[in-house]
Amino acid sequence: MCAVLSNRSASIRRLHAVNLHEEERGCKEAEQAYGDASRSSEVRWVGVFGWAGRILRVDLSRGKVVKEDLRLSFAKAFLGGRGFNSKIIYDELNPKVTDPYSPENIVCISPGGLVGATLSASRVVVSVARSPITGLFGDANMGSHWGSELKWAGYDTIVLYGRSKNLAYLKIEDDVVEIKNGEHLKGKTIWETDKMLKEEVGDEEARVIAIGPAGENLIASANTIGDLHRAAGGCGTGAVLGSKNMKAIVVRGTKGIKVAKPERLEKAWERIHRKLMSGPLYKNWSTYGSSMLTGIFKETGLLPTFNWQQLPLEGIENVDAPALLEKYHVKHVACIGCAVHCDHYYLVAEGPHAGTRGAGVEYEALNGYGPRAGGTRLDTILYINNLLNQLGLDVVQTANWINTIMHWWQDGLVDEKDTDGLVFEWGNYETIITAIRKIAYREGEFANAIADNIFSFAEKLSRKKNIPLEKLTRYIIHDKKMTHSSGEVRGEVAAALARSTSTRGGDHLRGANTEAWIQVDRAEDVVGVPLEVSRKWEELGILRNPRRYEGKSFFAIFFEHHCAVCDALGICKRHTCWEGQPIGLEEVAEYFSAATGIEYTWKDLERCGERIYNVERAIQVRYGVRRKDDYPAPRFMEEPVPSGPIKGAVIDKDKYDKLLTEYYKNRRWTEQGIPTYEKLMELGLEDVAKDLKGIE
Repeated sequence: MCAVLSNRSASIRRLHAVNLHEEERGCKEAEQAYGDASRSSEVRWVGVFGWAGRILRVDLSRGKVVKEDLRLSFAKAFLGGRGFNSKIIYDELNPKVTDPYSPENIVCISPGGLVGATLSASRVVVSVARSPITGLFGDANMGSHWGSELKWAGYDTIVLYGRSKNLAYLKIEDDVVEIKNGEHLKGKTIWETDKMLKEEVGDEEARVIAIGPAGENLIASANTIGDLHRAAGGCGTGAVLGSKNMKAIVVRGTKGIKVAKPERLEKAWERIHRKLMSGPLYKNWSTYGSSMLTGIFKETGLLPTFNWQQLPLEGIENVDAPALLEKYHVKHVACIGCAVHCDHYYLVAEGPHAGTRGAGVEYEALNGYGPRAGGTRLDTILYINNLLNQLGLDVVQTANWINTIMHWWQDGLVDEKDTDGLVFEWGNYETIITAIRKIAYREGEFANAIADNIFSFAEKLSRKKNIPLEKLTRYIIHDKKMTHSSGEVRGEVAAALARSTSTRGGDHLRGANTEAWIQVDRAEDVVGVPLEVSRKWEELGILRNPRRYEGKSFFAIFFEHHCAVCDALGICKRHTCWEGQPIGLEEVAEYFSAATGIEYTWKDLERCGERIYNVERAIQVRYGVRRKDDYPAPRFMEEPVPSGPIKGAVIDKDKYDKLLTEYYKNRRWTEQGIPTYEKLMELGLEDVAKDLKGIE
């Protein structure tokens, strides 16, 4: 029996059957079509299950909207979300387009394949063909209700082309899609934009994603925000939308999602829910959220301080999870369908920031504007978190810019003459707040210079002060110009490899995060990982040795595929084995099979993840990425951790070099990190294989 999952259902038990005989026929056709992953197949649905079934293409230059049927072969090969975006960008963008702000750049916005189908799946992926942060392919995730609303309106993907003559926003109400004049939204914060658009469409249940002043002003670290505080950050998606004069997308969907086998889906949901609730870390995640990482990383030596100098800092407990919960927590907040509710709605009741209230504060903000910036004032960090969400600036990249300048300041490489009078001493929150505001609006010579990226500012500083550029950029912890999130990789080789080979630049969300979650004695203890995989890890002797090099490529590659699947289906990685929780690809395959009527095994899903990863690597190869770009930041290979539990840890360049060769070999890429013709053909990527043939 097939059914429709309504967006207003209180639970999965309220599924109701619709057009039973026609939809059952669609289930069978979907099952029969499974197996062909090439984009040339034109098989289409009679009935659509799990996916919404349409791609929305919006030409902003011409003011034209086209609705295109989703091809089954494409959907089952790339799943949704990140998978859809990456292949569309590969297919449709000329790699010779180098300017991220060119009208020829493309923005893809896709909810995951399971978004809208009740599982704790709410992730939306926003991808840009050229990122203003890296100059390469880039994307960003956000959790919110917006993705479900888009699926319920009947769309799996929005592709934005060109540039609107005037500031605009996209209005979607089921089948009615309009490009609307948005000049009245110019200069408005994201929170103001959200309120104005809901009033304009006359529906408080409408969902909005928007850019703030930072995006309009083309700040490289500008992000896209949904539901006021859910951010798609990291790759400058907000700036690219700003270059297209696209202020916001407001959507209201009432159609629901059709699922193929509702009874099977209900059973799969119950099993996943029970496993999640009984997981070893559920209580901590549901109570503290990611703020608990401050204490965990402090105890394990993985907490960055003073821009990864790892110098002692008193008062770290002031920005740890208990402090947030005891002093500022009002209630827990969850993404749609989530039983973990890891987010906090907070209120600052007294002090200089009294009245500050909001949500969406994560470990990255607590560390990036706390210990990594040499400060420990939690009330001020909450204020900064709100400010970033209102202006539309990415937490991580903006923090890294500021922390790098503080490090330069410490070592006498910059002074007030270079910063328009701002004093960048460690923990100077007045300067941090002022700098954030100035950067968002490009106020002053300093802010205007750094707004184009920390690397651009370093180049100008190098010329101005006759300092070797290499000396300045050495302070920036990055891979492929994507600065790192708040983790320490010198003590965890797999994490270092994953960040360095990440297909969007240095990023913990792209592969192996930390081995702290996998500290076990035998394969059977590895929560959420298929036994076949964990036994291989055990045979290689890599389960209890984070600083071991040999064999770590298998660990990193598995999680790179795992993360690609999560991003393609819209599943929060925090619920999975990626972060020590009991949900793995086996459970997800059962749920997705029930939703779509297409039988997936965990190996099928992993192969989809591998396909997505290879497409993304192919994009980067066409942009010039090679082996030289897959090494950790120089400081991580030259500066041992000075103190703490992992004192002396450093990435051994020679051993890492051998590991990288092992990684390429296991991926069946060339010595320069280019996917081979044979591997791409094996993955059904004939078009990509032909394009890359002969590239060295």
